[in-house]
Amino acid sequence: MTAPILMSFDTLVIAVRRAVLDFYGPSLAALAVFGSVARRTPRPDSDLDLLVVADGLPDGRMRRRAAFRSVEDTLADSMERLARAGVETRFSPVFRTPAELAYGGAVFLDMVHEVRILFDRSGLLAGHLSGLRANLRQAGARRVPYKDAWVWDLGTRVRETGPPSAGTLLARAYVLKASRRLPALETLLDVESYSDVVREAQETVELALKGLLRNHGVDPRKAHDIGDVILKFRGRLSPEVSAVADRLAAISRELGNERERAFYGDLDFIPTEEYSREDAVRALANARFVVEVALRQVPLGAGPAGRS
Repeated sequence: MTAPILMSFDTLVIAVRRAVLDFYGPSLAALAVFGSVARRTPRPDSDLDLLVVADGLPDGRMRRRAAFRSVEDTLADSMERLARAGVETRFSPVFRTPAELAYGGAVFLDMVHEVRILFDRSGLLAGHLSGLRANLRQAGARRVPYKDAWVWDLGTRVRETGPPSAGTLLARAYVLKASRRLPALETLLDVESYSDVVREAQETVELALKGLLRNHGVDPRKAHDIGDVILKFRGRLSPEVSAVADRLAAISRELGNERERAFYGDLDFIPTEEYSREDAVRALANARFVVEVALRQVPLGAGPAGRS
């Protein structure tokens, strides 16, 4: 990464710290940068990943994000200068109250390795990350290099301060979301929207498989086709899932290959004309199979959910 790009992000981080402190005032508990900027490997179009921990945040991601727009407005001139210099970044904030830190979450995993803490009232965030780091060591968790990134092998179940674990909650959420999409796929099939069945089936399969992996202690990378991750960690999966791992991987690959075309198409590929009813029926059947496997593995009990 070139020095000018790093300097541009460093300058922006300083401005962000000042703007966030001014906006949240005494309610701000912690502010940190994570992701590629914290790793010192940003591209000119990398997001600036931020963790904002504050008292009294409103309920709901969208209300919290709407409030943060005041910070973005303050930094509009800085962002415009960066854009003229070729750095097309945007803010990607995650929001928590101090109490919600106890719920943990996958967003904190990489922070145990790379984080820039810009503000930390009473050492709240540093203490949380130190406890998580100890739990990861105790569980034998590790980041496994994989292709151009990594996946987290969480080993034995990582103990967290707010049972059930954030990993379990996220697994439940993914599988629940996947199961609730199946009736929508059937409706799309009934109205002959075949390309949309294929696209939505891909997202349904992705959610269900990521729920399966998280439920078995594997935090998958941010990719749409994760069939190869299923195969790589099949020894960690239950006997039932391991027995059908090849089929799960093949479904993920098949639908993953159609994801972009089914949605966007191209000048020589009109989605509404390219996909047949047989294509849609096959996609729906495959999605239903994957969701049914996931539902037998991931209990959909109720539990507290963290904010984002």
